[in-house]
Amino acid sequence: MTDEGYNLGELINEDFIEAIRLMFQNQKYVSCSKLLMSAIDTFAFLEYGDITGNFKNWLTKYCNLSIVKITEEQLWEYRNSLLHMTNSRSRKVLKNDVQRLAFYVSVNEVEFMTTNGEANYFNLLTLIN
Repeated sequence: MTDEGYNLGELINEDFIEAIRLMFQNQKYVSCSKLLMSAIDTFAFLEYGDITGNFKNWLTKYCNLSIVKITEEQLWEYRNSLLHMTNSRSRKVLKNDVQRLAFYVSVNEVEFMTTNGEANYFNLLTLIN
């Protein structure tokens, strides 16, 4: 709270953006990814309310995932697995309905890391940016 009232922007920056940055800078990449997925959940809820598909809708509106070479559906399943089980194998992934995501960290894109048939690799730094 400030003298002017509730400052949502400051809360988002301090509790999400700075925390994601700190986790990344300290090479706590799984924790960084969890905070990032939680942040997207929060932003999607604030934007659309408690509706089915708000996470993917928010991504479609505000993110260009083609740069990361992943889809909203893949990131949704990654989010489900990561937040609930700390792995990347959601029920849909296990049924082969959605390809599994796995991250790597690099300043530059690593072309040979795009897929190995089992997983679609993405650069966590590119996703954050």
